[in-house]
Amino acid sequence: MSSELRDLYVGARFRFAAFPEQTAILVEKGQGRALIRYDRARDFEARTFEARDRTGERVTRQITVDRTRDVEPCALGANVELFT
Repeated sequence: MSSELRDLYVGARFRFAAFPEQTAILVEKGQGRALIRYDRARDFEARTFEARDRTGERVTRQITVDRTRDVEPCALGANVELFT
């Protein structure tokens, strides 16, 4: 059953309706936003993407995404499902 993040209680474990592989825990609810903690390894993730530079040439870049942030903001209106 899908609901919004605002409907869950603090400490509830949930998954996002749009991304069911992403699970998280609701840490805090505030005015218009919530703080959540993702259930994922706390490490760096490397991503490769292709783009075009200013001259129009195709370039390949690799970025490192820092996944060490413990708590992240999220909109209270996010569609979620309580994880059981």
